[in-house]
Amino acid sequence: MALSEQSFNVKLGFRIKSRRLKLQLSRQELAKRADISDKFLYDIEVGNKGLSAKTLFSLARSLNTSTDWLIGQSPSLCCDCNVSECALKKGDGIG
Repeated sequence: MALSEQSFNVKLGFRIKSRRLKLQLSRQELAKRADISDKFLYDIEVGNKGLSAKTLFSLARSLNTSTDWLIGQSPSLCCDCNVSECALKKGDGIG
């Protein structure tokens, strides 16, 4: 059964917030890195607002994870590149 848009937004927001907290980033710091306002990030994290593909990608980069993981389509935090020198696997970020 497909998720409703609201349910999807809540789950996505939870993953973004949990990853942010794991990395010990403030909401303001992540928003700055992702080039969005901290109010918009708050609305995303609590599931009040959806986001564009560009914002999703920017958040994934800022959180050193993949867009697939953020949307719940991959159990792995890392990208699916399967390259041993992957920047994410080395902990260097992705760009």
